[in-house]
Amino acid sequence: MLEINFLVLADADIGEFYLTKAGRRGLVVRFVSSRGTRDLAPEDRIDFGPAKCGPVTAAELVATWGGKPKRIEAARQAALAFLHQWPEGPQID
Repeated sequence: MLEINFLVLADADIGEFYLTKAGRRGLVVRFVSSRGTRDLAPEDRIDFGPAKCGPVTAAELVATWGGKPKRIEAARQAALAFLHQWPEGPQID
């Protein structure tokens, strides 16, 4: 089985976001903070607060991360698979 565990974002004020597998749910963004852990589906919202970028979906976070040039192919493929779970949401080419 393919091991998927990519750090998408680390924010000192909010926490860390990982693209990872979560059993039958498939791929999720796992949010880890001092207050606990939460698995996010592509359409779930994350509020970074008005001083940063405000609320975004987990899909928007992953699309921005996965679409960056020079992203390793395994990370890009994981991002594509996560985004395809929500066809109405943002995608990367």
